[in-house]
Amino acid sequence: MFDLNVKGPITVVGHDISDVDSVASCLLLKKYLEHFGFEAQIAMFSEPMNGTFKMLSKMGVPFSVGVTKPNGDEQLFLVDHHETAYDLKVVGCIDHHPTETEYDYPVYINRKASSTAFMILGMMEADGVPLEASDHAAAVLSVYCDTQSLKSTKLVKTDVPKVQEIIQKYRLDGKYLYEAGLGLNDLSQPLEALALNGLKVFDFPKGTVMSSYLQADRYEDGFVSELINELKMQRTKNSAAMWVLLLHDPVHGNTVEYDITDEVKVIDHGALISRGSNVMPRIEKLFT
Repeated sequence: MFDLNVKGPITVVGHDISDVDSVASCLLLKKYLEHFGFEAQIAMFSEPMNGTFKMLSKMGVPFSVGVTKPNGDEQLFLVDHHETAYDLKVVGCIDHHPTETEYDYPVYINRKASSTAFMILGMMEADGVPLEASDHAAAVLSVYCDTQSLKSTKLVKTDVPKVQEIIQKYRLDGKYLYEAGLGLNDLSQPLEALALNGLKVFDFPKGTVMSSYLQADRYEDGFVSELINELKMQRTKNSAAMWVLLLHDPVHGNTVEYDITDEVKVIDHGALISRGSNVMPRIEKLFT
């Protein structure tokens, strides 16, 4: 167990517009903290990504929590992100998006992993925390969703045998895991909603960078043009120095990146890449 000297309740929180990994990480860390005698609670300060609770429920992990506003005295433990836009005390962080910047939190764990929840699961196993089938299911689902069904460069290949072992041991639905992990977006949704899918905000020393992504097996040229125009407006509206759009194609294994400033730089990666592992470290250097 990491060294944590905190009195009073700890609020475990994932990033805004939480995805499966953020929520699964919250569930596992809360259990981890409580096992060692800490008082812990989960909070969500924004609506989760559409379908997140449904996917967890499908895997036997029923969970739902309402959105609340911070009351000002929370002690935050961040999971699946390492910065917060809220003016609150941060007592810890567990993430899998290593950065050049070091953060002076009492507990700071940020290393490459297939998912944050899978990392926390390993920490719990190492520390002898009793685990249930639902804990393993949540962690495995987070791996599939965060690596586009084990196709992304974010995948730590040494995690695969453990993932497969859990699937077999607990008889998890492999077909559903694969389909959920691909996470293909319905491109008929309103353009503004699509433009903000997977939104993350990065406050670097030389400017704020915002980023979103979509996952589909085909993008029409007209749709991409309209999407970029929408994001140009969103960038201006939010006074961001850059907006990074990633169009993932997990079916054919490719990602096209659009770096939107006053101009638009297009990078065809020729592989299915990870925002946290492959893109943002490069962007961070530009704005640090």
